[in-house]
Amino acid sequence: DGSSWSSASPVTGYASPGVENQAMMAVDDIFFDADRICSPSLDEQGCWHLRYSMDKPGYLADVRVFSLNGTLVATLARSSALSVVGELLWDGRSDGGALVPPAVYVVVVEAIHPRGDRVKERFVVLVSR
Repeated sequence: DGSSWSSASPVTGYASPGVENQAMMAVDDIFFDADRICSPSLDEQGCWHLRYSMDKPGYLADVRVFSLNGTLVATLARSSALSVVGELLWDGRSDGGALVPPAVYVVVVEAIHPRGDRVKERFVVLVSR
């Protein structure tokens, strides 16, 4: 049935034949949970984790990290497809690749569904060493 087709998120490695597409898992409500402290190091894959569940497949998300003065520090997702349940990571680096200095940052998550539903969340993250 073509009406039920939805691409899996790159966060989950997309989909492949014979594997259940995580984009189709049922979840009742939208939920976000994130770490409050990030302690990045040169060899770390991710020091900040955003765990989420969406009420339906199809959301596209922008996830950006800002300094307290409003300067864009890092873009974690740009119009990226979200799976229904997943996790996004930040390695504590700026878009230029450098570890950000210890400070307080604001992560803004904006998700839009093609049917018009919108979700916007903000998280405060302390980066420490």
